[in-house]
Amino acid sequence: HYCLTYDGSDITLYFDGVPEATATAPLDTMSSYSIFVGSDIFHEYFLTGALDELYIYESALDAEAIYVLYSTVTAAPTLTPAPSSFYFEGTLVSYYSFENGNATDAQGGYDASINVYNEGTESYDEHNYLSATPGRSGEDALPFDGSTYVYVPLAAVTENDLTGDDERTICVWARIDEWNNGFLYEYGSRDSDGSSFGLAASDAEGNVTMKLSGSYDTVVEIHGNSSYPIDWDYWH
Repeated sequence: HYCLTYDGSDITLYFDGVPEATATAPLDTMSSYSIFVGSDIFHEYFLTGALDELYIYESALDAEAIYVLYSTVTAAPTLTPAPSSFYFEGTLVSYYSFENGNATDAQGGYDASINVYNEGTESYDEHNYLSATPGRSGEDALPFDGSTYVYVPLAAVTENDLTGDDERTICVWARIDEWNNGFLYEYGSRDSDGSSFGLAASDAEGNVTMKLSGSYDTVVEIHGNSSYPIDWDYWH
Protein backbone atom coordinates (compact mmCIF):
# COMPACT_ATOMS: atom_id res chain seq x y z
CA HIS A 1 0.00 0.00 0.00
CA TYR A 2 1.61 3.23 -1.22
CA CYS A 3 0.57 6.66 0.05
CA LEU A 4 2.14 10.03 -0.73
CA THR A 5 1.16 12.97 1.44
CA TYR A 6 2.16 16.63 1.23
CA ASP A 7 1.34 19.08 4.01
CA GLY A 8 2.70 22.22 2.36
CA SER A 9 6.23 21.53 3.56
CA ASP A 10 6.96 17.81 3.93
CA ILE A 11 6.36 14.96 1.50
CA THR A 12 5.93 11.60 3.23
CA LEU A 13 5.85 8.17 1.63
CA TYR A 14 3.94 5.54 3.55
CA PHE A 15 4.41 1.86 2.73
CA ASP A 16 1.97 -0.73 4.07
CA GLY A 17 0.57 1.70 6.61
CA VAL A 18 3.77 3.10 8.12
CA PRO A 19 5.98 6.07 7.14
CA GLU A 20 8.94 4.98 5.03
CA ALA A 21 10.55 8.30 4.08
CA THR A 22 10.04 12.04 4.49
CA ALA A 23 11.54 14.89 2.49
CA THR A 24 11.14 18.63 2.91
CA ALA A 25 10.53 20.54 -0.32
CA PRO A 26 8.59 23.67 -1.35
CA LEU A 27 6.47 22.10 -4.08
CA ASP A 28 4.88 24.16 -6.81
CA THR A 29 2.98 21.47 -8.68
CA MET A 30 1.75 22.74 -12.03
CA SER A 31 -1.62 22.04 -13.65
CA SER A 32 -0.17 21.39 -17.12
CA TYR A 33 -1.10 17.68 -17.07
CA SER A 34 -3.84 16.03 -15.06
CA ILE A 35 -3.09 12.85 -13.17
CA PHE A 36 -2.19 9.91 -15.39
CA VAL A 37 -2.58 6.57 -13.64
CA GLY A 38 -0.27 3.81 -14.87
CA SER A 39 1.99 6.21 -16.78
CA ASP A 40 4.14 9.31 -16.51
CA ILE A 41 2.80 12.56 -17.97
CA PHE A 42 4.69 12.08 -21.25
CA HIS A 43 3.65 8.43 -21.75
CA GLU A 44 7.20 7.12 -21.79
CA TYR A 45 7.26 4.87 -18.71
CA PHE A 46 4.30 2.55 -18.20
CA LEU A 47 3.51 0.41 -15.18
CA THR A 48 3.74 -3.36 -15.48
CA GLY A 49 1.50 -4.70 -12.76
CA ALA A 50 -1.90 -3.77 -11.35
CA LEU A 51 -3.56 -1.07 -9.22
CA ASP A 52 -6.46 -1.21 -6.78
CA GLU A 53 -8.31 1.10 -4.38
CA LEU A 54 -7.13 4.57 -5.39
CA TYR A 55 -7.96 7.39 -2.96
CA ILE A 56 -7.30 11.09 -3.66
CA TYR A 57 -7.64 13.64 -0.84
CA GLU A 58 -7.29 17.41 -0.68
CA SER A 59 -5.59 17.21 2.71
CA ALA A 60 -2.48 15.60 4.15
CA LEU A 61 -3.80 12.62 6.10
CA ASP A 62 -1.88 11.82 9.26
CA ALA A 63 -0.21 8.51 10.10
CA GLU A 64 -3.24 7.19 11.96
CA ALA A 65 -5.52 7.83 9.00
CA ILE A 66 -3.06 6.24 6.57
CA TYR A 67 -2.96 3.13 8.71
CA VAL A 68 -6.77 2.95 8.68
CA LEU A 69 -6.74 3.00 4.89
CA TYR A 70 -4.13 0.23 4.86
CA SER A 71 -5.63 -1.91 7.58
CA THR A 72 -8.44 -4.37 6.94
CA VAL A 73 -10.05 -3.30 10.21
CA THR A 74 -13.18 -1.22 9.70
CA ALA A 75 -12.82 1.98 11.67
CA ALA A 76 -14.93 5.11 11.86
CA PRO A 77 -13.35 8.16 10.24
CA THR A 78 -11.69 10.63 12.60
CA LEU A 79 -12.34 13.65 10.39
CA THR A 80 -15.57 15.54 9.86
CA PRO A 81 -18.25 15.14 8.63
CA ALA A 82 -19.88 12.12 10.23
CA PRO A 83 -18.84 8.64 9.05
CA SER A 84 -20.26 7.49 5.73
CA SER A 85 -19.44 4.79 3.21
CA PHE A 86 -15.98 6.26 2.53
CA TYR A 87 -12.99 6.77 4.77
CA PHE A 88 -12.33 10.41 5.75
CA GLU A 89 -14.95 11.72 3.36
CA GLY A 90 -14.53 15.32 4.52
CA THR A 91 -11.53 15.85 2.23
CA LEU A 92 -11.97 12.93 -0.16
CA VAL A 93 -11.92 14.11 -3.78
CA SER A 94 -12.10 10.80 -5.64
CA TYR A 95 -12.22 7.08 -4.95
CA TYR A 96 -11.64 4.42 -7.61
CA SER A 97 -12.19 0.76 -6.70
CA PHE A 98 -11.51 -0.32 -10.32
CA GLU A 99 -14.28 -2.88 -9.89
CA ASN A 100 -15.25 -4.59 -13.17
CA GLY A 101 -12.09 -3.16 -14.71
CA ASN A 102 -13.45 0.36 -15.05
CA ALA A 103 -12.38 3.78 -13.77
CA THR A 104 -15.61 4.95 -12.15
CA ASP A 105 -15.21 7.55 -9.43
CA ALA A 106 -17.55 6.50 -6.60
CA GLN A 107 -17.04 9.77 -4.71
CA GLY A 108 -16.50 12.85 -6.87
CA GLY A 109 -17.97 11.83 -10.21
CA TYR A 110 -14.69 12.11 -12.12
CA ASP A 111 -15.27 8.98 -14.19
CA ALA A 112 -12.56 8.26 -16.72
CA SER A 113 -11.93 6.24 -19.82
CA ILE A 114 -9.00 3.85 -20.08
CA ASN A 115 -6.62 4.70 -22.89
CA VAL A 116 -4.95 1.85 -24.76
CA TYR A 117 -2.41 2.41 -27.52
CA ASN A 118 -3.46 1.23 -30.99
CA GLU A 119 -0.38 0.35 -33.07
CA GLY A 120 -2.40 0.42 -36.29
CA THR A 121 -3.54 4.02 -35.91
CA GLU A 122 -0.59 5.05 -33.74
CA SER A 123 -2.99 6.70 -31.34
CA TYR A 124 -4.84 5.89 -28.12
CA ASP A 125 -8.28 4.29 -28.13
CA GLU A 126 -10.65 5.01 -25.25
CA HIS A 127 -12.18 2.04 -23.44
CA ASN A 128 -14.85 1.99 -20.75
CA TYR A 129 -13.24 -1.00 -19.06
CA LEU A 130 -10.50 -3.63 -19.31
CA SER A 131 -10.58 -7.28 -18.36
CA ALA A 132 -10.04 -7.02 -14.61
CA THR A 133 -7.40 -8.89 -12.64
CA PRO A 134 -7.86 -10.15 -9.06
CA GLY A 135 -7.20 -7.36 -6.58
CA ARG A 136 -5.58 -7.38 -3.18
CA SER A 137 -8.74 -8.66 -1.45
CA GLY A 138 -9.89 -10.97 -4.25
CA GLU A 139 -12.14 -8.39 -5.90
CA ASP A 140 -11.33 -6.62 -9.17
CA ALA A 141 -8.27 -4.50 -9.90
CA LEU A 142 -7.04 -2.71 -13.00
CA PRO A 143 -4.23 -4.44 -14.91
CA PHE A 144 -1.38 -2.59 -16.59
CA ASP A 145 0.83 -4.30 -19.14
CA GLY A 146 3.80 -2.04 -19.73
CA SER A 147 4.26 -3.37 -23.26
CA THR A 148 0.76 -2.39 -24.44
CA TYR A 149 0.82 1.23 -23.20
CA VAL A 150 -2.22 1.66 -20.98
CA TYR A 151 -3.01 4.68 -18.81
CA VAL A 152 -6.00 6.33 -17.17
CA PRO A 153 -6.33 10.14 -17.31
CA LEU A 154 -8.13 11.61 -14.29
CA ALA A 155 -9.30 15.20 -14.01
CA ALA A 156 -9.75 15.17 -10.24
CA VAL A 157 -6.47 16.73 -9.12
CA THR A 158 -6.34 19.69 -11.49
CA GLU A 159 -10.03 20.51 -11.23
CA ASN A 160 -9.77 20.52 -7.44
CA ASP A 161 -6.57 22.60 -7.43
CA LEU A 162 -4.37 19.95 -5.81
CA THR A 163 -1.51 21.95 -7.27
CA GLY A 164 1.00 24.56 -6.16
CA ASP A 165 1.77 23.96 -2.51
CA ASP A 166 -1.71 22.65 -1.65
CA GLU A 167 -2.03 19.79 0.80
CA ARG A 168 -2.84 16.40 -0.70
CA THR A 169 -2.81 12.63 -0.22
CA ILE A 170 -2.84 9.92 -2.87
CA CYS A 171 -3.07 6.29 -1.77
CA VAL A 172 -3.22 3.16 -3.89
CA TRP A 173 -2.66 -0.57 -3.63
CA ALA A 174 -0.17 -1.82 -6.20
CA ARG A 175 1.28 -5.08 -7.46
CA ILE A 176 4.49 -4.27 -9.29
CA ASP A 177 5.36 -7.12 -11.65
CA GLU A 178 8.40 -5.53 -13.27
CA TRP A 179 10.75 -2.95 -11.78
CA ASN A 180 11.37 -0.96 -14.94
CA ASN A 181 10.76 2.69 -13.97
CA GLY A 182 7.02 2.34 -14.65
CA PHE A 183 4.81 4.98 -13.04
CA LEU A 184 1.95 4.33 -10.68
CA TYR A 185 0.82 7.89 -11.42
CA GLU A 186 2.04 11.40 -12.13
CA TYR A 187 0.63 14.87 -12.76
CA GLY A 188 1.93 18.42 -13.13
CA SER A 189 4.87 19.29 -15.37
CA ARG A 190 8.66 18.88 -15.61
CA ASP A 191 9.35 22.59 -16.03
CA SER A 192 11.17 23.11 -12.75
CA ASP A 193 12.08 21.52 -9.43
CA GLY A 194 8.93 20.58 -7.53
CA SER A 195 6.53 21.05 -10.45
CA SER A 196 5.28 17.44 -10.65
CA PHE A 197 3.82 14.95 -8.19
CA GLY A 198 3.95 11.21 -8.72
CA LEU A 199 5.29 7.82 -7.76
CA ALA A 200 7.23 5.33 -9.87
CA ALA A 201 8.77 1.90 -9.48
CA SER A 202 12.52 2.27 -9.96
CA ASP A 203 14.80 -0.07 -11.88
CA ALA A 204 15.76 -2.05 -8.77
CA GLU A 205 13.29 -4.24 -6.88
CA GLY A 206 12.05 -2.55 -3.74
CA ASN A 207 13.04 0.97 -4.77
CA VAL A 208 10.44 3.59 -5.64
CA THR A 209 10.89 7.18 -6.74
CA MET A 210 8.89 10.12 -5.45
CA LYS A 211 8.63 12.01 -8.74
CA LEU A 212 8.62 15.70 -7.87
CA SER A 213 10.56 16.97 -10.91
CA GLY A 214 14.21 17.84 -11.32
CA SER A 215 16.47 17.70 -8.29
CA TYR A 216 13.45 17.04 -6.06
CA ASP A 217 13.03 13.49 -7.40
CA THR A 218 13.79 11.17 -4.48
CA VAL A 219 14.58 7.46 -4.67
CA VAL A 220 13.42 5.50 -1.62
CA GLU A 221 14.69 2.03 -0.78
CA ILE A 222 11.75 0.38 0.95
CA HIS A 223 12.58 -1.63 4.05
CA GLY A 224 9.10 -2.21 5.45
CA ASN A 225 8.80 -4.08 8.71
CA SER A 226 12.26 -5.46 9.42
CA SER A 227 10.79 -8.46 11.24
CA TYR A 228 9.80 -10.16 7.99
CA PRO A 229 10.99 -10.06 4.36
CA ILE A 230 8.87 -8.23 1.80
CA ASP A 231 7.14 -10.45 -0.75
CA TRP A 232 7.25 -8.28 -3.86
CA ASP A 233 5.05 -10.74 -5.78
CA TYR A 234 2.18 -9.75 -3.50
CA TRP A 235 0.02 -6.62 -3.22
CA HIS A 236 1.35 -3.64 -1.29
